[in-house]
Amino acid sequence: MSNAFDKASLVMLPHAYEEGKLYSLKPTDRSGDFTFSRGTDTATRVNEQGYIEKETVNLLLQSNSFSDAAWTKNTTSVTSGQSGYDGTNDAWLLNSTGTGFPRIQQSISTSGVFVFSVYAKPATDGFMLIRTFGADAQVWFDLSDGSISTETGGQYISSTTEDVGNGWYRYSVLVNGSLTSVRIYPASAYGVYSPSGNGIYIQDAMINPGLVSQPYLDTTTAPVYGGLTDNMPRLDYSKGATCPSLLLEPSRTNSLGQSEYFDGYYANFGGVSFDINTSETLSPEGLYNATKLISSTNNTQQAIYKNITVSTPTLTCYAKAGEFDTLALKVSGGAFANFTLTGNGSIGYSPGLSAKSIEPVGNGWYRCSVSATTNSSYAWIAIDSGNLQGDGTSGIYIYGAQLESGSYPTSYIPTYGSMQTRAAESFSATGLANYLGDSEGTIFIEGEQFQNASLVSIIETTNSGVSMGVTGGNTFIFNVRVYGTNQADIQSGSIFTANTNFKLAGKYKTNDFEFFKDGASVGTDTSGTTFVNGDLITIQSNSSFAADQPFYGRIKQILVFPEALSYAECIALTQN
Repeated sequence: MSNAFDKASLVMLPHAYEEGKLYSLKPTDRSGDFTFSRGTDTATRVNEQGYIEKETVNLLLQSNSFSDAAWTKNTTSVTSGQSGYDGTNDAWLLNSTGTGFPRIQQSISTSGVFVFSVYAKPATDGFMLIRTFGADAQVWFDLSDGSISTETGGQYISSTTEDVGNGWYRYSVLVNGSLTSVRIYPASAYGVYSPSGNGIYIQDAMINPGLVSQPYLDTTTAPVYGGLTDNMPRLDYSKGATCPSLLLEPSRTNSLGQSEYFDGYYANFGGVSFDINTSETLSPEGLYNATKLISSTNNTQQAIYKNITVSTPTLTCYAKAGEFDTLALKVSGGAFANFTLTGNGSIGYSPGLSAKSIEPVGNGWYRCSVSATTNSSYAWIAIDSGNLQGDGTSGIYIYGAQLESGSYPTSYIPTYGSMQTRAAESFSATGLANYLGDSEGTIFIEGEQFQNASLVSIIETTNSGVSMGVTGGNTFIFNVRVYGTNQADIQSGSIFTANTNFKLAGKYKTNDFEFFKDGASVGTDTSGTTFVNGDLITIQSNSSFAADQPFYGRIKQILVFPEALSYAECIALTQN
């Protein structure tokens, strides 16, 4: 690789990135960096630790500026400069200034599943009431030990406390509904609000979608987003990879409006119950936001389902064995698959499915998927496909359900109250005339592809350029076109297999074209011309003369050489 690296004029190994940009290792002056586009914030990746990473957000305004007008003070005062949980002096003293219902509150308009959280500590008083309106909930907390005194509300799901040291806890309340305001009340005991002059310490309030509090994000006049934001390249570590790949996928929609909150959204078949945010296991996200699907005491199908119509449906769900070790998924009619959640995972299925898969994703979790060619009428998730005698306590763990229209599953798209769409992804680097060979050159790509008719190109105009990838006929192709005329169109004899790593190299020179795949030459062409000096200026993830064939898959590296490498060099470059 070192010799190839030295000869290459452009090297892209997914390593460093920022929003809308993926850096190349060569050239080093940043003139060869790639522009990346996705345009939506609903994407996920698998990070270096092997966990699913999402976008995070704090929807509150002035989240730690409680004196600001964004917070309404009712019979209370706030004093800044207090010693905080994080070693700063950024905490606030929230004191009552009279009788009644002393509180601080903020209006908000959002709907779905949300967590409101705030850090708090006793001052002269040691209790706190958190209330949410619209999505109605009220929870009394004892600040002396972080315990929960009482929990009520029509849209209340659960609440948690987290000891962060020095008397501070993070208090979180989870609700599902149309949230209109959040309120914090200082109190001296359960049901007893603080009298004038008494109060509590508070710091860092937050509202985020999902079932658990995300890491705190500080806001001022607008919500703040973190994690995998819009147009952030997805450097993905799926399949236990130690080095990342650039993940590129087509636009897909998760038609299930709740991908993690299963109670109250999915119809219950057989009387199953749920342990939301179970503390028994970490989810594939590395958080305690999985759900235990618990069997009823009936001898029946132990299932949840959602009536929904999607064309060419693919249903996926993460699952982990509990007392039972089988997950069943069904879409369209009676076609189903049973997934055994042990070892490498195995699948038993009925006719009617066009595809099915199970993939271990770590910590005992599997991502299971079924696809069908007929329209779905429902999405069905069960402990086994047949009748099962439950006991009211045994079950399996589930997380991250997804129903999308397509012949194969794509990466997880989280939803918290409504369906979400991840836009199609693409990359390009232009202004590269000084680095791309015209009269001769070589392009090398290592990666995986998810579908056929999928190309990466070096181009000049809509009718000139070099393309390499997979044809609609499921074979690998190396194509050189000059002003609308094919000079070389070499296809491999091997059939493309999705999600399988490949190394491709194509070299071009007048009357000397050759295509290499995985350490072997797969074809030559000894007749044809190349390009005028300065013609080639751009690399992009789709062919401009085959615009309907964008590249979707994982790219591990791209190398471009301004010369036609030798046969031996191309063999060495593409060997696995």
